[in-house]
Amino acid sequence: MIALHRGDLWTYQALARTKTVLVVSADELNASGLPMTVDVTDVRPTGLRAMLATTLPGHGYILGRSLVAADPDRFRDFLGTAPEDTMEALGAALTVLVGL
Repeated sequence: MIALHRGDLWTYQALARTKTVLVVSADELNASGLPMTVDVTDVRPTGLRAMLATTLPGHGYILGRSLVAADPDRFRDFLGTAPEDTMEALGAALTVLVGL
């Protein structure tokens, strides 16, 4: 199993396509094979979806509404690490998403 860390950006082989994802789960969950991810897209979200999106410089937009459990065997290529300020902004968006 590959080492996954919170803030890592990867290509991910989903069932129908390869997509870019950001690992958002705590490293303890990642080490246990239980990573959580959100999608990254180059299409700017609009309306309410924009409220849950965070800009990721050089990669597009992180879609907070796409929070899912990921299969560790489907991660393909490591693309980099999100800046800490981006992860903080995403944390605020995810807090809104789940109503905390």
